[in-house]
Amino acid sequence: MAVEMAAGPAIARAATILQRLFLLRSPWAPGLRFVGGEAASHSLVRSSDANSMLSLAGSGTKIEAAFAACVGEGLERLSQFERDGDVVRVAPWREMTGEFLPALTVLLEESAVSEMPQNAALARIMHQA
Repeated sequence: MAVEMAAGPAIARAATILQRLFLLRSPWAPGLRFVGGEAASHSLVRSSDANSMLSLAGSGTKIEAAFAACVGEGLERLSQFERDGDVVRVAPWREMTGEFLPALTVLLEESAVSEMPQNAALARIMHQA
């Protein structure tokens, strides 16, 4: 209940992604609280890319904040895995530039595409186009 009051109900519900949870202490940071955890990537993502345990960590001046940071990192890390339904359209990027935010359209100019860091899903879409 304290986590829900401090970080909101969404973080409290999302805590179910954690497979393992532990507290850490450091003599160099006596005022901070550290929470570590592990989440199985395959628990939410059905993909051949998602067969590993993810190590997570969070810190804060209160244990609730450290816990929320740990869960938040887990959500962020799991968001990097593609799930069924994530890709809604595949087309050459020049056909889709009107659908992007203006700033992203600028980044996708031909000279920037080869230098832009790409995750697996973006790389696959770019190669199919």
